[in-house]
Amino acid sequence: MNTDSIKIDNMQVLRALLDVKRQQIVLAKRTDHTATLVEDSYAFAMDHRICPIFHIDDADPFDGAYTVGKVFVTDVVTYCDKKWLAGEPLSFYDLEARFGRDSRMELIFTLRYAALNGRFDTGFYRGLSANCPTEAHGLNDPFSVAEVSLL
Repeated sequence: MNTDSIKIDNMQVLRALLDVKRQQIVLAKRTDHTATLVEDSYAFAMDHRICPIFHIDDADPFDGAYTVGKVFVTDVVTYCDKKWLAGEPLSFYDLEARFGRDSRMELIFTLRYAALNGRFDTGFYRGLSANCPTEAHGLNDPFSVAEVSLL
């Protein structure tokens, strides 16, 4: 095999390493003896390749390798926090208008991660789900291990 034609850049290596880490976290969460060692929100974030901003410090070696990056997750959570603290109602479609309709699943995953991590209150999520697409219902539901898988 001629290895001269194989070119691997640093981002490919980071994504591969992140996937190995993701699989380890999911396996730990799905195994009875280790399930309680991994927070539900962290397992969800890693499985969905969301930058786990509530679980990392500023020097995350995988920054840039996540499907839903640190900047997006931080921007969404910061914006929601601002609206929540001000007592301003916020619908899911308001978030889509601000962050882009093409970011629907990224918004859903980010909000689910925030809910699993205990961010915001029930009223905030009730407001979001009062006017949202079907796939955004249940953002604040209890965690189920079925939400994470090795695939």
